[in-house]
Amino acid sequence: MLDSVVIEVAVGLALVFLVLATLTSALTEVVAKVFQLRARTLWKSLEGLLGARAAAASGGAAGGPAGLDLGDLGLTAGLRMVTLRDDPRPKADTVISDESILLDDLAATPSIRAFDPAASTSKRTRVDSIPPKVFAAALLELAEIKGQGGSVEDRVRVLVAQYPGVPLLSYLGTVAGAAGEDVDRFVDLVGGWFDAQMTRLTAIYKRYATWILFAVGLVLAVVLQADAIEMGVALRDNAETRTAVALLADDITDDGVIANCKDAVPKDADNRDLRCAGRAVGDLNELGIPILGNYPDSWDEWTTGWTGDGAPGFLLRGFGVLVTAAALAMGAPFWFDLLGLLTGKRRE
Repeated sequence: MLDSVVIEVAVGLALVFLVLATLTSALTEVVAKVFQLRARTLWKSLEGLLGARAAAASGGAAGGPAGLDLGDLGLTAGLRMVTLRDDPRPKADTVISDESILLDDLAATPSIRAFDPAASTSKRTRVDSIPPKVFAAALLELAEIKGQGGSVEDRVRVLVAQYPGVPLLSYLGTVAGAAGEDVDRFVDLVGGWFDAQMTRLTAIYKRYATWILFAVGLVLAVVLQADAIEMGVALRDNAETRTAVALLADDITDDGVIANCKDAVPKDADNRDLRCAGRAVGDLNELGIPILGNYPDSWDEWTTGWTGDGAPGFLLRGFGVLVTAAALAMGAPFWFDLLGLLTGKRRE
């Protein structure tokens, strides 16, 4: 009997965290779109890879890549991405000229500009991904715009002369020598190198995103009054709630909490996942899980829980909220898989 209650509580908490993690991810995605985090991260990384601004600032003697700092992946670094003032992205209307730096000129090539969905050319580029072969082809295209055709090696030599001190171009010279007259081979070699760099960038972005998820999850836990300890106690003490949550968990499919929302929210609706996750939170509230708890009527009770018992109450409530935030930072896929393990269902 005890084992049954423990498993039912675990199923309930896994479902709650799945719903809240889905809502957190949807909110984080909104933040990423509003602040164009992917585009900023891409161009910040390119700034480091090309050594562009470092070279320009030192008169051509770049001191090495100045991109994302692998040693700075904490919460502060993640939040700084959102409020990044030193935006490395070039303006969409940048014109290639002898005075420009490589990063700006690369963004201004027709190959890269074709990916730019910016409605206004006076705004910074919104390009958030560049295919590896397009990056390589854009470098050769830039050399031709600068007035040099001919072999691959000749074109790369022009870039080295135009942008002195950029470490990447010295490497490209070696690649160009190996490629000879074969443009396709050069594109494949440089594209492969760029793809490896973007894989590294993706790993860095995910680490930043985890901390942003934690921050958003922490705010969400406070606003929704989602105390992991309190929710666990509510599930332990109420058999009807555990049964209702177990029935709701049985309805979870490979689409997660979005499955029961397909008919309610059109596919093309803005922030569809956000709306569906919000609806799922309402469903949990109706089942008696202490999320929102008749908010805002219970707000006074929620705030009293922080101060009414003095330091012990504050620490206990604060710990519960931190546990919730940490759980949400683990992401919806984790809780979906755990829920499937607890209920005996597997992802198809």
